[in-house]
Amino acid sequence: MKELVCFKTNPIRILFLLLVGLQANSAFCDPEFRNPLPEQLRRGNTCLQSGKHAEAIAVFDSLVLFNPSNPFVPVALWNTANIYWLQWNDPLRGAETYQQIIDGYPDSEWSLFAYQRLGECLEKQQYWSSAAESYKTLLHKISHLRDHPFGRAEITSIKQHLLTCYRNTDDKNGALNLYLDFLSQDSLSYAAAENQFGLAQVYLELEKTQQAARQFARLIDRYPASPFALQVQDAHSALLEKELNFDWSRFSSFIQGISNSRIGRFEEADSIFNRIIRDDPGSDFASAATLQKEVLEFRRDCDPNRLLSKLGAFRRNNPHGYSGVNLDDLRIHLQDLKLLKETIAGQPDQVDPLIQAAWICYRLASYPCGIRLLETAATLDPEVPEVYHALGYFYLACGNSDAAIGMFEKMTKVAPENPNSWDSLAEGYYIKGDKTTAAEFYQKALALDTGFSNAGFMLGRIYHEIGEKELAVVTLKKYLALDPGSLHATEAQQILASLSIEN
Repeated sequence: MKELVCFKTNPIRILFLLLVGLQANSAFCDPEFRNPLPEQLRRGNTCLQSGKHAEAIAVFDSLVLFNPSNPFVPVALWNTANIYWLQWNDPLRGAETYQQIIDGYPDSEWSLFAYQRLGECLEKQQYWSSAAESYKTLLHKISHLRDHPFGRAEITSIKQHLLTCYRNTDDKNGALNLYLDFLSQDSLSYAAAENQFGLAQVYLELEKTQQAARQFARLIDRYPASPFALQVQDAHSALLEKELNFDWSRFSSFIQGISNSRIGRFEEADSIFNRIIRDDPGSDFASAATLQKEVLEFRRDCDPNRLLSKLGAFRRNNPHGYSGVNLDDLRIHLQDLKLLKETIAGQPDQVDPLIQAAWICYRLASYPCGIRLLETAATLDPEVPEVYHALGYFYLACGNSDAAIGMFEKMTKVAPENPNSWDSLAEGYYIKGDKTTAAEFYQKALALDTGFSNAGFMLGRIYHEIGEKELAVVTLKKYLALDPGSLHATEAQQILASLSIEN
């Protein structure tokens, strides 16, 4: 593990400035350098804005050397450090200059900013313990200041950097205390579920299984709509049952309610949520079910305005926010849908706004709403392949592979020369379980475009799954040669490695 103790001002750089400053033709001998610093700062910034980074550093460095007591010197150092770190990706010289700000101007706001950037530079060099010290010092300093320049989001980001350092030094106690601090400061945000999960994981790593189980159970109770709750059920259900005799029935019913709500089984979903609210009134789980009832009504009528109006009041009335729902994404998607619905009302004969609105419904897991919008688009213009492509994936999301295949078949008729038409149809058959037919259509996509990499990967995967090892190797190697940095490259390499071991 690499460590860094301290940084000192580079004496070679100072000597260079002194020597250059004595040359008659040097800019550093310009009488203006005896003028107040703001003018010199302006000259350096002019170079910086023009992309003349080396010239800007020369000006800023000379100001620091010849005017060390001027109150604007930390600004010059800050600009220099940012050029090294942010423009030139030089964490060593960046760290040296940020440290110079900290050492020379410890009581200025610039030193606070410098601690943050110093930590980033040290992280880049994998000096994890030194970076952790920089972040901890910064957090300690701002915790004792009534007014400081860091907002909540920035402080959270600093803590996340500190957590990375703890993870890389295997400082479990440091990580544990930081997660506890996260949750004590903010149990409302979407990140709280992830922090709760991280806290439980650290207890597990410390072999404190009882505490880990309690924290996992707390995550389930407070943030049941979070993906981390499902992750707990998938990976740690046995632990909770052993340590706490945990009953999963309520959570499983809640997840079933969400699933029903997404695919349009509204009455079944509503019944589940009502039962949770009735059986455990006032609990976090009841709050989660109440929010899901509001989301259900949105999915039923596709009216974003009503749900938007409910969100603020819901948060104020619930101690743990939105039960693991990502509020920022939810609000953005609802606002976008609101604007698109206004566009659709003003341009009822246009297909594009309908498709765009449908995909927002997809992100909101409001599949019936999206299907209705796309069916309207197909009625307006039955020759738009994107409509059938979208409809196919909406039906797949609803678990209806036959209906999806029907839509993809329409896409192949409207756009038979588009390899994506056949790739989508192949995916429909693959999800249905008909790998032989899927392989035929992936081959069709590749015949139209040999560079259509997704079809190449899926064909190789199918060959592997049906036992055609030689064909799998040839196809996957061709895929990797064609698109080595693609989404499925890692999986392709893993399949090839497994086939190599088998041979």
